[in-house]
Amino acid sequence: MLSRFQIIYSIAAGAALVALFGILGMQALNDYRRFGNEPLRGDLPAALSASRDGRQWVTIEGAPWRCEAGVRAGESFFSARAASGEEVVARFDHDVSCREVNASLTGVIEPISPGDYQRVKASGLAQGELGSVRMMSVCTNCGKDNARLGVILCTLFVLLGFAIYPIRLALGRWKGSLYESTHAALHAPASDEAQAVRQLRLRGLVLAGGAALGLTLGQNYLLDGLIPVPWLSWPILGLAAVYLFFPSWMRARLAKSQAR
Repeated sequence: MLSRFQIIYSIAAGAALVALFGILGMQALNDYRRFGNEPLRGDLPAALSASRDGRQWVTIEGAPWRCEAGVRAGESFFSARAASGEEVVARFDHDVSCREVNASLTGVIEPISPGDYQRVKASGLAQGELGSVRMMSVCTNCGKDNARLGVILCTLFVLLGFAIYPIRLALGRWKGSLYESTHAALHAPASDEAQAVRQLRLRGLVLAGGAALGLTLGQNYLLDGLIPVPWLSWPILGLAAVYLFFPSWMRARLAKSQAR
């Protein structure tokens, strides 16, 4: 049985997953519906017009990108102004020099957020009011296919969120059943020796498999942010060896200790 804390934690974690990836999934779904199979190609005014109602996947050609780049924490910004006074700030997720900026840039353009607007306004990259500035995230893989992948992944995480409590409940039952069957095998009468040994060796195989995964795949992971997973795998591997090669010895030791 799960404790009250475990029940509350499982439900809260599931609800958080559903809420977070539900929001992200809806944005990805909206992008998938809005984006074409290819980015919309056009000049700066065309891109500004396409983004008035929301995010859009575009290729801006021939824009007069200014070379005053503001680089902060590995990000690069370049701005361009249309004849109407509206502006687009192109954002790269890495350091880019002015001469590397192509006259044709592809990415997702959208109305700039207040936080981003304050940053670019303070650095002098935008002079217009909030509603006349767009932000364009330059990228090569952020189109319709990426939106489709986002919908799929977010759907899977939402389903996982709904399933966390049932899975946690099932694992709790399985853990209790595993403990009871292992206890029964260790304390089975001598007449059931062969079956008990098989059960214990099966537990050893499972433990050895888990330890092997920890040693091979857990090199860069920490348990609770402190203990490297391989360090924990070695004691588990030792316990697995005892279950595999010394099951009768384990049963004999327990029987002897109970007879005292």
